[in-house]
Amino acid sequence: MRADTPHTGLRADTPHTAHGHWLSELGPIEAMPPLESSVDADVVVIGGGFTGMWTAWRIGDLEPDAGIVLLEASRCGTGPIGRNG
Repeated sequence: MRADTPHTGLRADTPHTAHGHWLSELGPIEAMPPLESSVDADVVVIGGGFTGMWTAWRIGDLEPDAGIVLLEASRCGTGPIGRNG
């Protein structure tokens, strides 16, 4: 482990943000409007953390014609695991 970062393992010049380094590398992300009406779906995944996103992605791989809706109250991938990733 480097002497300049004994607790995090990150380099001292690595930026820290509330949403995680990997999201900041993507650039600006435009939010989708809130869901205000009914939608038809074969599968609804609630929660856009890594588990929810990978679940929706995998279902899409297995059933390409399935209507998949992923609901997230904030930003996908910004929970504790996303920040640590």
